[in-house]
Amino acid sequence: MARIPLYATVVTLNEGMFIYTAIDTNTDGNYESRNFTLGTLRLALYDTNSVMFRGSKGVNIASATALPIGLDGNFFNITGTTAITSFSDVKVGTEIVLEFDAVLTLTHHATDLILPGGLNIVTAAGDKAGFIQYATDDWKCLYYTRAAVRPSVAGSVFPVYMDAVPQALSGPGAVDILSPVTNFTSAGATDALTLVDSTLLGQIKVLNHEVDAGGYILTPVTLSGGTTITVTDVGVSITLMWTVSGWRLVGQTGVAVIA
Repeated sequence: MARIPLYATVVTLNEGMFIYTAIDTNTDGNYESRNFTLGTLRLALYDTNSVMFRGSKGVNIASATALPIGLDGNFFNITGTTAITSFSDVKVGTEIVLEFDAVLTLTHHATDLILPGGLNIVTAAGDKAGFIQYATDDWKCLYYTRAAVRPSVAGSVFPVYMDAVPQALSGPGAVDILSPVTNFTSAGATDALTLVDSTLLGQIKVLNHEVDAGGYILTPVTLSGGTTITVTDVGVSITLMWTVSGWRLVGQTGVAVIA
């Protein structure tokens, strides 16, 4: 009996070539002769790209507004910082896993790109997410895991755990909301710090002024009762809580001035 050629060889043959077999099509115990073309067999065993489905790592994809999903795998690293609002069309039912190499924004859309809780996601390096294409040009996020914290739980898209690694921040910059504590080293008088809005009512954020070279002015996007919080002394810790009116100063050791 001749050896069956490799698939790479088979696909170069005439797809109209007939293959004959005997099969009990109606499970009545009687086998009938059936024939089908090589092209029919290919469509049954392989996807529309003529590639058998198997898990594999695809070539890295540069971030883009409409992210082009490759056909060379189902796991991709996403490079760059361009905000993503949609994925390219592949095939309904396709599932992929993405790992983000940098900070960018995944923008929620009611049909094009459905994200947990209907909220935008700001990625961090090492974050991973699973997606499925549920309709033509439409994708849904099945799960999202942060590299810096434990996996999410029911009722919370991005929970914050008190044993998560603190953020170490030196000089002007952004205070993150992925870790419960930020340890800050001031590099000069009134270093400018920022803090984005949270999406979790009751989230707590602690900011410690650990090493002093002047102080800082924190300007959250939304601050309840003011616009800025100024700290000038080393050793001052402030505790903020996210409420319906924005970040609220709920505790402090030392002097913190809201203006």
